[in-house]
Amino acid sequence: MQIRGQKVGMRKLRRIMLKMGLIHERKRRPRGLTKATTEIQEKENLIRQDFSADKPYTRLLTDISQIQCIDGKLCISPIIDCFNGEILSLIMRDNMKKELLYRIPTYRMKMSEVKSWIFKYVFTYYNTVRIYTSNPSGLPSAEYRRMVLYEALTA
Repeated sequence: MQIRGQKVGMRKLRRIMLKMGLIHERKRRPRGLTKATTEIQEKENLIRQDFSADKPYTRLLTDISQIQCIDGKLCISPIIDCFNGEILSLIMRDNMKKELLYRIPTYRMKMSEVKSWIFKYVFTYYNTVRIYTSNPSGLPSAEYRRMVLYEALTA
């Protein structure tokens, strides 16, 4: 773009116009976020960022994640044991009701295919092979649980 015989880029032109007060920037507002009261948030935050547990099945966490598929969004909600980081249960649905891969182009796959991949990943790799650094010796989650339970039974 040329102004008064000089080449000027769009960014520079915008900066000059902002400085001169000829245009104004709109403030960005997040879309779709609800403003909950802190009192309600405090009641819901029972774990208070303490993700440790001395025994299996005493402190469990869950969350909901969305994965884009060719036929819609797949919502997954695992239940994770804080003791060893193992995924104990996994729910997969096509909606985000409260009852509720890495480098794989899931947006080109059907939900049934994605569900199969996720199930295989969680129960054949994540719990049994993946090194979990919070466990002593870096054992996989399921192996660490077995070791601790075996030591408790033999002691």
